[in-house]
Amino acid sequence: MGRHSDFHQVTMGFPPLPLLMNTCPQCGFSGTASTFDTPETIPSSFKQQIIEHIQPIVTSQPLTAGRRYELFALQKELLGASAQEMGDYYLRASWAARDEGDDHEANYQHYALTFFHKALSSDDEPVNEADEAPITYLVGELYRRTGDLDEAERWFARVLERAEKDESWARFAELAQRQRDTPQNMM
Repeated sequence: MGRHSDFHQVTMGFPPLPLLMNTCPQCGFSGTASTFDTPETIPSSFKQQIIEHIQPIVTSQPLTAGRRYELFALQKELLGASAQEMGDYYLRASWAARDEGDDHEANYQHYALTFFHKALSSDDEPVNEADEAPITYLVGELYRRTGDLDEAERWFARVLERAEKDESWARFAELAQRQRDTPQNMM
């Protein structure tokens, strides 16, 4: 039915995102339903990491949708996911929190910001060219949504400046200008 200005898809009826991520309430292993179909494929060394790093979180906090996505992100970090992937995982955690009305949405947005910054500044794992514009815009939008309007302005300005030299950034420049001048939560 539409999109939020941080690219979260709005659906008719009950939002599916909170239902897509599952977490074992005993150990904290998280993934989609199909991930749980073949648990024997999980290496024992990774199972040990889950017990050490993730299980303590599961037993101390409720397993909201955002938390399940957070636990999935933590697993992926243990497996060596790139900063860009980590930003995407935490962005999804923020969307799931929003869908459930969970007040941890901003926390997940801050995590996403941290990883997107890292991705955009990494020489080891550079963001591919097609993702650079949306991620740069998204950093500005996440700053706006978390209340840091000065930083949002700086990131929106980056998008606008780059669009002057690179036509492929034009769509995101339009979004950045709108969110800077007359922000809206929906596209």
